[in-house]
Amino acid sequence: MAFTITDGGIETALIERLGQELPEFAAFVLLGTDEGRAALREYYRPFLEIAATTGTPIVLDTPTWRANPDWGAVLGYDAQALARMDTKGYEAAQAALELANLSDALDDQ
Repeated sequence: MAFTITDGGIETALIERLGQELPEFAAFVLLGTDEGRAALREYYRPFLEIAATTGTPIVLDTPTWRANPDWGAVLGYDAQALARMDTKGYEAAQAALELANLSDALDDQ
């Protein structure tokens, strides 16, 4: 049986473990600052370490599940800003994989 590691509980971990404030439980807002992106890298770190040390494939989620028109309006983001956040979410996950030398795990689909 083959296994794949995934991250999980991003918002809870960002709040509880990393002390981040997430308006409306929206982690994508962290993509807009250097400090926020650093918190996201720290969130991904333990999952990446497990994948790297065990040689197990990993799938990373992006912090963008609230980056949609409904929640974006509540948070003051228009469609263009949300599109930028979606792109930044992908780039953050890609950068985390590259830092862990796991960029081959990135699925460009």
